Amino acid sequence: MDKISYAVTAFWLLVSFGCYVAFRNLEVSNHEYFHTCKTIEISQDYYRLVTQTENYHRNFLITEDPAYRKLYEEFKGKLLPELKKVKEVAITTEQKKLLKDAETIVLYRCGIWDGTLIIYDNEGSEAVKEHVVDTYKKCGIEKMHQLRNIFDKIIAEEKQMLTAREKSNNYRFQNLETSIYIAVAFSIIIFLLPLVIQTFVWWKGWNGSN
Repeated sequence: MDKISYAVTAFWLLVSFGCYVAFRNLEVSNHEYFHTCKTIEISQDYYRLVTQTENYHRNFLITEDPAYRKLYEEFKGKLLPELKKVKEVAITTEQKKLLKDAETIVLYRCGIWDGTLIIYDNEGSEAVKEHVVDTYKKCGIEKMHQLRNIFDKIIAEEKQMLTAREKSNNYRFQNLETSIYIAVAFSIIIFLLPLVIQTFVWWKGWNGSN
């Protein structure tokens, strides 16, 4: 009986260690999963921030409402700090390269936007009209399209990793769950086996005495 107890104890120690390792792997995998979700969310939010900044700039030139200019200045001030946050969650070398290109485009667009406002301040709204054609219809559309492609690539790559990690997590969890069931069943059998044997011996002895 003592040997069986020692065997069960040793077995459960091994099972406990195996479960600890499995849970740690799941924890690391879950951390990577949520990191990927965060990267997708931040990337989407950043592109919306850029487009919103451009919209406020355009609305100011159309309406000459100072409120739009104030919003433009506020949102423009967020562009580089928020881009830094996107860079911090980027993992792959390709993503970092794409974000460097994105920074170049954003700085270029900020220069164009501010240049338009300088013309507006110095020469008035009429002088700015011709410049706006270049700002939005020519280089503006092209640059924003390039920026959209950059973030589409980053998000697509992250979604692929997200799918792979979901499958990996499900596989690990199923293996862990199966291992625990097997361990519990095996331990119950080991604990009950001596009782079954003793009951059988007692029953045989009782029948023999009768």
